[in-house]
Amino acid sequence: MKTVVSTLIAFLVVAVSLHAASDFQLQVINNIADPAAGNLTIQINGKDFRKNLGFREASPLTTVKLPATLSIVAANPAYAIDIENGREFTLEQYDGGVVILTLHGVADPANFSTPDQSRDINFMIHEFALLPDAIQPSKVAVTVLHSATDLPKLDLRVLNDNPLVTDMDYGQTSFFTASLPTKSYTLSLHPQGDMATTWKNVVADFSQDAGKHVYIMPSGFLDPAANQNGPDLELIAVYADGNVVILPPPGEMKTGKLQLVHASADPVAESVDVYVNGTKVADNMGFRSASPFVDIPAEEALSIVVAEPNSNSFDDKVLTTFIADPVPENSYTTMILTGVVSATGFAPNPGGAPITMSLSMLADPHMKSPVSSEVDVIPVHAVTDINAVDALYRGGMKFATSLSYRNAGSYLHVAPEQYIVDITPPGMNDLLVKSFTADFSSLAGESIILVAAGFADPASNKDGSGVTLFTVSTNGTVTVLEEIAVGVQEELALRSSLSVAPNPATETVFVSCELPTGAPVVLSVHDVAGRVVKTIDKGTMPAGRISVPVATDDLAPGVYMLTLEAGGHRISRSLTVAR
Repeated sequence: MKTVVSTLIAFLVVAVSLHAASDFQLQVINNIADPAAGNLTIQINGKDFRKNLGFREASPLTTVKLPATLSIVAANPAYAIDIENGREFTLEQYDGGVVILTLHGVADPANFSTPDQSRDINFMIHEFALLPDAIQPSKVAVTVLHSATDLPKLDLRVLNDNPLVTDMDYGQTSFFTASLPTKSYTLSLHPQGDMATTWKNVVADFSQDAGKHVYIMPSGFLDPAANQNGPDLELIAVYADGNVVILPPPGEMKTGKLQLVHASADPVAESVDVYVNGTKVADNMGFRSASPFVDIPAEEALSIVVAEPNSNSFDDKVLTTFIADPVPENSYTTMILTGVVSATGFAPNPGGAPITMSLSMLADPHMKSPVSSEVDVIPVHAVTDINAVDALYRGGMKFATSLSYRNAGSYLHVAPEQYIVDITPPGMNDLLVKSFTADFSSLAGESIILVAAGFADPASNKDGSGVTLFTVSTNGTVTVLEEIAVGVQEELALRSSLSVAPNPATETVFVSCELPTGAPVVLSVHDVAGRVVKTIDKGTMPAGRISVPVATDDLAPGVYMLTLEAGGHRISRSLTVAR
């Protein structure tokens, strides 16, 4: 390795020639702790591969076409370094392979300390080839690299388990890639053979890393004062998507729980990837689907990225981004993705609410019903082209009242039964938007979210999905409720012909209408609390004009709701009983 210092140039270029006929996967990691190094720009064939790659930053694993030239450009002229003999990549060795390059070392070794004077700590590039069979779908693949210039030979051990590496010298990687079960580990970094001395104790949480490769390396200086007051020693974990995690000490890793619900009916976002602070927490999540609760960082601002499916990293195929407030440690939060990526081509919200993609936050969602014999239900309105809705059970009870777009209602405790849920405009409950059957009979003691999503008018919204209702359980199970077909023309004819007279009534009221076809007819009367106080089942009645008397002399004076159900249609009218 040669170090060349020039005062005539304002940048450096380190050229590495890559010769192949096809392509390979490449990742570049900056682990140069020298404070003078500054950010580096990685180029392929003179074009930026990753701009301003800072210390403890990495590019995502990216496909590179061969042949190619890799260049590293720095603004600091004191960091002009020539790599002796260059670096050749042959087709036989690299075609279709996976290569991770780690930048480490310093510009002027005379200003830095080493445990061994024979150690070469000049700037260098460490090359690691990841073998395909190292990745197992159900486990996490872990490789260790020693790239800390003032750290002697090291051991990296797993608490109460076999060591990951022992007797590892500077510039070496572990002899084999370890395949570990996906869980949280406590790792201890020691001098080689000296378990009584611990440089670092950290927690490595691999519980969400099945099928991933993690590259672990010491980063920084054991003695910053002897190394230009550079950064303190840490253990970092580098992922294929470019995410670099400083592994925290035991007891300092604060987390909360997050559940994601996809309720955006935009056809462009039919399936999405979601990242939280650089970590993918949802992969190819489809419309009307949800995740279970997963760990996310607590007590720090959350950077949330929604990307197209099959994205390679948090900055790949991005659809939109959000910054969310920190969540408390050990808390539970549900985030519901609503709206559309771009409002162009979509009907506006009648109430003027923005329809661009957003996250509706549900803090402290119920994990169980407080009453073991009942079901907890909380409604969420995610239909962009409806301002507000009522959601009511045919029987008088309302799941939601005047619930506006992007909002959640209050928790309601209901019996574990089958329901017919009508979506109507607020205060106009005889004007159906849609109706659905909901079977809650097996959900006693559970808590669910009842989400209305889609478009009231798909033709005005790029032919997206029509209005649907679906439920989300705390384990991420989604049930799409079955829609009850409504004959629009028949209902309009029935509604226009319906009369309730006399109203107010004293002893008897006559309910009359024109039946388009023969159909079962049921009349019910509900009081203001939604209780059924009278039911008249007329059985199947013939098509044509019908008139059904309803006795009111046994009802207390007041206001009631009289409902006619005929042939799958349901129409309600207000009824006043007077004396």
